Amino acid sequence: MTVVAVHPDSASLEFHMDVGSAEFRKFADLIDLLKIEVYGRVSEAVLKRLHQKARMLGKGTVAVHEFYAGFGRRERSDLTATNSDAAAMSPGSIGD
Repeated sequence: MTVVAVHPDSASLEFHMDVGSAEFRKFADLIDLLKIEVYGRVSEAVLKRLHQKARMLGKGTVAVHEFYAGFGRRERSDLTATNSDAAAMSPGSIGD
């Protein structure tokens, strides 16, 4: 079985772990966790808790993968292009 959880940030994952930890303990003996994979940065506190969870649910490993491709979240101010930026990006300017 594979479980996927998507969180916008480390704090959201930590909250998820706070809420779910008591429930996971109830059936920990039924799970043999193989690995936890994290895509993106997490706090040291969350990383420590993930390692604890991996030990509690089996002999699994924890791997953290930094972003290197795909989509990322940006601040709204980063997405606002100026008129000169828009002109530079227009299809008519390609190859000119």
